[in-house]
Parts: sequence; structure tokens; C-alpha cells
Amino acid sequence: MTEVLIQNKKKDFDKDIMKWIKNFSNMKIREKLSIKEILNYENISLWWFFQFSFYYLIKEAYTKNFKTIRRRYTRPHLISLAKYYILTKFLIRFFCGKLISLLYRNSNNSKILCISYPMNWRQTANPLSKKPKDDIMLGSVISKLQEQNFNIIGLEQDSKLKNLFEKTLYTKGSWKSVETYLIYDIIKKAFKMSKKFEREWYALKKDQSFIDLLKYNGFSLFGLLENYFGELFRLSTFREIIYIESIKRAIEVENPDLILI
Repeated sequence: MTEVLIQNKKKDFDKDIMKWIKNFSNMKIREKLSIKEILNYENISLWWFFQFSFYYLIKEAYTKNFKTIRRRYTRPHLISLAKYYILTKFLIRFFCGKLISLLYRNSNNSKILCISYPMNWRQTANPLSKKPKDDIMLGSVISKLQEQNFNIIGLEQDSKLKNLFEKTLYTKGSWKSVETYLIYDIIKKAFKMSKKFEREWYALKKDQSFIDLLKYNGFSLFGLLENYFGELFRLSTFREIIYIESIKRAIEVENPDLILI
């Protein structure tokens, strides 16, 4: 009975957080814009890339140590350096992707572009499988399509090079990094737009209506989340714009007959 009550209380708590986040993201702040609208990028709200992590952050704030959450995010004075660190990782994956493209040439058969998440690359459940690891969502579908001689191009954005090389080895070059399609114009655009969002953040952090909005159950969250939002506006937007533009260019370059997500 006690476990049931705890589970029900947990569900109510989760629902309350989700309701609060929904209201927070829709409330008009500066210049009668919501945070979803402030984070608009070419008719795409970048907020949707961050809402999931924001939910877990708020939840964690009420169950764990506040100080560890504040320290977890990049210090404001280090964000510019962190941006170049991320760019360096992107460029390494760019060259790895180009190398994979040279080693494994695509056929002229019908192209299917597959896009998956890093979390889907796991140990295979079938002990008889020839692949120690596979994409748990798309792996079996891709294998069947390859049997029908479709040309599979898988895109992944895993930060671990080890996983990229595993995918290359186990799937004979079917997977490559999203950054393979990176070009200078994309990097230039990401820097320019992240600067715009950086200015938005500097204005927003001084806006009392935004600070007042960051209250949950009467407790102000601004001090706790200031570094989080600073990193989101100044650094995370840079990373997500590069991913968006790289995938758009991949579609343009490959011109697939089908996109599988």
C-alpha cells in the first residue's frame, strides 16, 4: 500500500512539473514573446531540443543537491572556449566521416537515409547475431533493406568516436557522422546565430518578468538555472544549429528516395 502511495505521489509530482514547464514555455516575456518564440530559428523553435533535459533538471532540483546542478553547467567565462572545443570535435568527426565515405563507396541503388539516436546503439539481444552491437530501433529494418539491395546511408551524432567506428565495422560503412556534411558556411552561420541568441540571453537575464517566471511552488529557480540558460542560449544553440544544417545538407547532397527516422 505504501509503495502505491509513493508511486501515485511521484506521478502527481511529474505531472505538476510537466504542467509548470508547459506554462513556462508559453508565457509571454520580453517584447510579448515566449521563450519558445525567442529561441526561434528559421521557423523551428530550438526550445524543443532542450525541453526534455529541462524537465529532468527541474525534477532533480527537488530531489538532489542544488549546488551540484549549478556547478554542472559551463561557467559563463568559459563558454567561448567550450564552443571551439565542440567545433574541434565536430571537425574530427567530419574527417572520420570523409574517411568512411572513401573506404565504403555507395552503390547506385535506391537510397534510404536513416537517422537515429546515440542511445539506440546497444548490445544485441540475440546471442546468435553476427553483430555484437546494433541499432535497436532501425538495425533489423536496415538489415532487411540491405538484403533487398537498397543503398543505406545512416546518420548519427554520437560524440563517442568509438561508437562511430563500431557502426562502421559492424555495418560495412552504412553509418557515418552527421558532421560528414559539414561545410564552412554552416559553421559561419552557427557562430552568427549563436551570437544572436547570446544577445537574447543577456537581455533576458536582466528582465524581471523572466526571473519572476522562474518560480516553482514559490521557490525562485533563477539562481539555480542561470548557468543552465546561459549555456543553452550561448553554447547549445550553436551545437543544434550545426546539427540541423548538416542534416539539411545531407538530404540535399544525397537526395534520398526515403528518409527513415
